[in-house]
Amino acid sequence: MNTFTSLQDAHIKKLRLLKNQDGPFATTHFLVEGQHLIDHALKAGVLESVYTVDALAQFPDTVKSFHCQPHVIAALSHQKTPQGIIGLCRKINTHHPLGDHLVYLDGINDPGNVGTILRTAYGLGIRSVIFSPKTAKRYHPKVVASSQGALFDLNLFEDKEEAPLLKQYRSEGYHVVMTTLSASAQPLNAYPFHKKNLLVLGNESHGIRSDLLALGDGQVMIPMQHIDSLNVAIAFAIIAYRCVQYSTAP
Repeated sequence: MNTFTSLQDAHIKKLRLLKNQDGPFATTHFLVEGQHLIDHALKAGVLESVYTVDALAQFPDTVKSFHCQPHVIAALSHQKTPQGIIGLCRKINTHHPLGDHLVYLDGINDPGNVGTILRTAYGLGIRSVIFSPKTAKRYHPKVVASSQGALFDLNLFEDKEEAPLLKQYRSEGYHVVMTTLSASAQPLNAYPFHKKNLLVLGNESHGIRSDLLALGDGQVMIPMQHIDSLNVAIAFAIIAYRCVQYSTAP
């Protein structure tokens, strides 16, 4: 196992740039941290290299392994207390069936929210998530970490500003459901979900863009008491569970 001891090594410099989604690796690779995500990346077949403080750690022959001094790992880590192992992964090619339920993220800025949504979607059996241009990036470190490995088993698509993917899937028979706080939205417990649904989630502060609202087939809201809104990831979990459990043929 080769050893990296200096932050001035050319390869470590490239990894440090990648940590901030920059540099020569940024278009093709991303980093994961911790054994849990390493295991998911290995299972998904995208783990290329591992950097660890454990000189005795063993990995499959298909994975390059490097021993690093603690200060090198700390420089690559996003955590206050590094877990001692970093993985270099190839970006994921989407190849799963779309499924009956899709999710569209319209300008969701918080990467922690995005990662939690990915984890929840995967847990509910939803396999496809579409990112609008102003949503946190798919491979942002906090998206990767908070997804807890879910992103390795999802279709993650990037849409353009004029939302061609949303329009495409609507034309292919997906019922487009806008999640809003509008007084005209139907209460969740009465909403008539279809067999195939596309759930649209809006920005944490401003909601769904007005030009996208015009593309919806219906609007749904969660009736609440004492407060006027929920965190977007929590609201998604409630609505998506209802959608998956109670969807019927139109």
